[in-house]
Amino acid sequence: MKNEKLTPKKKLGFILLIIVISCWIAAPILPFFDFPHKAIMITTVLIGGEILFVITIALLGKEYWDKIKKSFLRIFTTQKKKTTDEQTGETEEAHREDEKPE
Repeated sequence: MKNEKLTPKKKLGFILLIIVISCWIAAPILPFFDFPHKAIMITTVLIGGEILFVITIALLGKEYWDKIKKSFLRIFTTQKKKTTDEQTGETEEAHREDEKPE
């Protein structure tokens, strides 16, 4: 994937991915601006972003979907584990000792 030439299909997928990310960033910011029909505009941005995301994944293919999924899982599983460890006060050693069969 590193030395692969970008086809027009992949380029379009990356452009749409940038648009999708900007939709996701714009959605929580839009309520702070003064313009009519805020609810309709925010709903349209969110639904449009989700539809574009599905199209983007279809254009980029399975390998990019796996990369996106792994990055989200890494972010959220790391956050969850840190929170659990901080609440219980346990260390990684304690987790490893629990996993060892006797």
